[in-house]
Amino acid sequence: MSSVLYYYSATGNCLELSRRLAEAIGGTRLSPLAKFRNQTLKVERSSHAGFVFPVYAWGPPRSVEEFFARIDLSDVGYIYAVACCGGTACNTLPMVDRLLRSKGRGLDAGFIVRAPGYVEVDPQDPQAGLIEFVRLRSGPVARPVEERLPEIVRAVQERRKSPPERGAWFGSAVGGFLHRASLGQMRKLDSRYRVSEACDGCGICVRTCPRENIRLEGNRPLWNHDCDACGACATWCPKQAITQNTAVAAAGRHHAGVSLGDMLLRA
Repeated sequence: MSSVLYYYSATGNCLELSRRLAEAIGGTRLSPLAKFRNQTLKVERSSHAGFVFPVYAWGPPRSVEEFFARIDLSDVGYIYAVACCGGTACNTLPMVDRLLRSKGRGLDAGFIVRAPGYVEVDPQDPQAGLIEFVRLRSGPVARPVEERLPEIVRAVQERRKSPPERGAWFGSAVGGFLHRASLGQMRKLDSRYRVSEACDGCGICVRTCPRENIRLEGNRPLWNHDCDACGACATWCPKQAITQNTAVAAAGRHHAGVSLGDMLLRA
């Protein structure tokens, strides 16, 4: 019986992890969940289905939450998720578990890993103090991908069931509250993007945006204020013409093992 692994990736970290998981687990095909934006998806009969995604503001990206709200996993034998973070995932996986249980199936297992390449928060950022407050109250920092990958692979292959991992209760409670409060604000973070004269109107930003939030007008990108704050547009711009003053990925900074061709979501 086949299996599938859905991923959400802006800078390539989660795509590279998904590739390694799929290869090690065996018999697993990869699919970017952004391909199913605004679609109801019934997963075909599978031995297991997995999900790999980053943590944004102590929870799953809005696109990931919307994907889970539209997916039917009733014919899947085993369901797991891997949340990639720069330090703490707080209550991310229990949030996902509740979303799926509201549709009849919860997670059989959920794992937190620390992925390389996350941008450090600028100490001058107005939110830096709040971020540090939550981090210090969320328990130990997540273990890195290299340490966790073998045990995750074994758990999936053996269909081991375990509660979804989470941070310490106080940090998770605070992080969960802040995540809900942040979602509306993140929609409009695209107002912080700036486009330099280096832009040649190639449209790569349009093709890599997981929310279809960018359009070209007069060969210049314009954002529609429905942002995930993932930073894919700035990360993959061939001219590094898009800049931002937020703590998401810097222009041109992406996983070395992932190419632009891997990240294109539409023609």
